[in-house]
Amino acid sequence: MNARASFERIAPLCYHEGETNRCPQCQNKGWHVGRVTAECSHCGHPLPLAQATITGAPAEQAVH
Repeated sequence: MNARASFERIAPLCYHEGETNRCPQCQNKGWHVGRVTAECSHCGHPLPLAQATITGAPAEQAVH
């Protein structure tokens, strides 16, 4: 197992602005980006914005 795969299981997944973000559920690359979360345009799976977790609520709270 590589270090990145190990890190991704431990750390909460976040949407990173300016990067290619794939949905962890359906692998789609399209997103509807809000102020705190990004939602997959295909399946609706939400991810907290990485910037929101740095400046605001923790990732676990940002998804709600």
